[in-house]
Amino acid sequence: MAIDVRSAADELRRAGQAVRTARLQARLARERVRLLSKPTDTRAMRAIAVAAAQEERRTRAEVQRLASGNRVQVPANEVLFFPTLPLRIDAVKAKRGSAVSGAVMSVTNSRLAIDSSLTVSDAKLVHAGDPVAIEDQDLGIKLHGTVGRVADTPGTNHVDPSRFYLAVTPQGTGSVSLVGASVKLTVAVKSTKGAVLTVPVSALSLGGNGNARVQVSRQRRTSFVQVVPGLAANGVAEVRPIVKGQLAPGDLVVVGTRGR
Repeated sequence: MAIDVRSAADELRRAGQAVRTARLQARLARERVRLLSKPTDTRAMRAIAVAAAQEERRTRAEVQRLASGNRVQVPANEVLFFPTLPLRIDAVKAKRGSAVSGAVMSVTNSRLAIDSSLTVSDAKLVHAGDPVAIEDQDLGIKLHGTVGRVADTPGTNHVDPSRFYLAVTPQGTGSVSLVGASVKLTVAVKSTKGAVLTVPVSALSLGGNGNARVQVSRQRRTSFVQVVPGLAANGVAEVRPIVKGQLAPGDLVVVGTRGR
């Protein structure tokens, strides 16, 4: 009988604890429901976000200020600007931390160039951008191009030490046929405004007064006509008679004499 009473008392105690635990869980559930159903106050979160954005702007402005005051400066003659891309870097000769001397790197592009050279006198007449006529009769090549570069000093780019290197850039779709070919280049350094009167260069001579002249043969008689020489090319020279009408197209000029 005493054992039944103790057992019943224990069950009653455990039941009381279970009731208290259930009441606590119910109270916690009601508090959770109250918190979840209450509108969330995001003002603090928005204030934190605004403050973070302002700090980001201040940091970025400070970085730009420090970068503008402590940027790396490079001499203008150490910066290269390439007019066309893409380029392929063939070799890099400079090393990090070493003093720069000579060529830094070598690059190539896909554009075709013609290598040639000029004499000292011709180099003074040819400039970058001048038009060039490119010809090869055997291969049927007849293209146009422009002078890309004229070296400032002789002997560069593996040309003769007494000549100046010349680079010509061909134009047109037929430039592919120039690969490996040897062509004739003609650079017009100057031209007349139109058709002019010309004589062989060997027909020109100087008179006693220092004026240029040509000897004209008419009806087996010869006479000298004073002229003003102009441009000369391909063995002929432009002339203009000082007295108008003394020299005309078709006149026979003397280029030499034969002794008897």
